[in-house]
Amino acid sequence: SYVENLTMFFGGSASGLAMAVGVSDEVLAYRATIQQVAQKYGMEAYVELLMAVMMQESGGRGSDPMQAAEGGFNKKYPHVPNGITDPAYSIECGIQELKYALDKAGCTGPTDLDRIKLALQGYNYGSGYIDWAMERDGGYTKENAIAYSDMMCARPNWHYDRYGDKEYVEHVLRYYQITNTGGSYPANGMQIPHYLQTDYGNIPYGGGSIASSGCGPTSFAMIASYLTGNTITPPDAVAWCGNSYYKPGVGTYWSYFQAAASHFGCGSVTQTSNANTVLQALSEGCPVISSQRAGLFTSGGHFIVLRGVTANGKVLVNDPNDSDAKNYINREFDMMSEIHATANAYWIFDKK
Repeated sequence: SYVENLTMFFGGSASGLAMAVGVSDEVLAYRATIQQVAQKYGMEAYVELLMAVMMQESGGRGSDPMQAAEGGFNKKYPHVPNGITDPAYSIECGIQELKYALDKAGCTGPTDLDRIKLALQGYNYGSGYIDWAMERDGGYTKENAIAYSDMMCARPNWHYDRYGDKEYVEHVLRYYQITNTGGSYPANGMQIPHYLQTDYGNIPYGGGSIASSGCGPTSFAMIASYLTGNTITPPDAVAWCGNSYYKPGVGTYWSYFQAAASHFGCGSVTQTSNANTVLQALSEGCPVISSQRAGLFTSGGHFIVLRGVTANGKVLVNDPNDSDAKNYINREFDMMSEIHATANAYWIFDKK
């Protein structure tokens, strides 16, 4: 149903519902197509925003409803206004174009309005605006949208009296509404206990100990304790299976998480590589484990627990290899640049 398909996005102590409002029947008729293509490009969380963009671009009418003919993703049709004659291809190009702008703007989700504004103006002007606005003001302002258009018009080779739509952001956001409702869990995320693998140097695991090799079971123990309400320690998380889910020289097999969840009665586990799916899950109160490669959290391979998302879209982390010096337990992390940039995969657990 329409309501079930709305993008739900909760954050910290506030939660939000992003929805397209006041769009035409023609735009609504494209909803299923938009959802299908959005999924292909990891844009499921932005279906409502895409409908708002389509409403502004065309009202859902014509053969190029996303007005994507002049964009960089159109490889088949003339690069002129309304050049695309296949609506499905227009949607395909438009979604890729908006994804590129949202990624470039560092958008964390469908309620991250500041970055959505930056991305929208970049969708209209071209992505050069995003870099320029970030460098000049750290993001979108109405004033810099006007200044950029004026600057582009002043170029000697520009023979038109305007460049883009200076009010594109307002024009799209007429059709996009974020409503806030009361949060369902504390602002510091889910109350997941924080276990440190370094506390268990005397418990053998893999080719060494939990301290050297047990970030996977330690991460699982945190979530299992939270979900079951029982104290399940890292030694418990390895005792039931020994090394049967450990690959020498590599680490814990990914299949361990579902097997352990089944053993301890924690329900189902869903593996994904989609950052928006993870943000959505966290916002709904589902704990997540992430496999990390070399980067902020490790110089090799490592598992961490994601315990929530704040009102401004930052992610909260329980790192089994945390220390007083790092103090990651009290830090907020940027999903795209600090977590997703080095993520191999994620495992989403059921809600408590």
